Amino acid sequence: MELKDQVCSLILAKRLKELGVEQDSYFYYYNRSPKGEESDWIITDLNDYMLFSSSNHEEFSAFTVAELGEMLPESLNLEGIGDYIFITKGHEKNKWSIVYRRGNGDFVCGFSTESSEADARANMLIYLIENGLINLRDK
Repeated sequence: MELKDQVCSLILAKRLKELGVEQDSYFYYYNRSPKGEESDWIITDLNDYMLFSSSNHEEFSAFTVAELGEMLPESLNLEGIGDYIFITKGHEKNKWSIVYRRGNGDFVCGFSTESSEADARANMLIYLIENGLINLRDK
C-alpha cells in the first residue's frame, strides 16, 4: 500500500487546517515551490519536514488513518437525545464508511467514500467540526 493511500488527501488536509485542527502529524504535505509559484507537492515525514519547513512554503498535516482515528470520538453525547451515539468503521462494497448510530441502532450521521479509509475519516471529522458536534480544542 502506498503512503498516499494511508493519509488523507491534500484537499481534506487543507480543510482540516482551515477548521483549526492542530497541525501535528507524522507526515506532511509540503509544497517545494515558494508561495505564489506553481505547486510542487510532496508527502514527507516529520524528520524531512523539519529540514524543509519555512514561512515561504505551504504545508499541511497529512493525517494518517490512525491519527484521524484518535481525533474521532468513539461516541457523541448530544443533548436532548438521551443516549449515546456510537461509531462503527468498516469496509463494504468497496466503500469505506464511518457511521454514528444511537444505542438502538438508529442512524445519526455518516460518510462513505470509495477513495480511502483516511479520506472517510477526514470527511467525518470535518462534518463533526463544521456542525459543532465536537470541538477538538476540548479533547
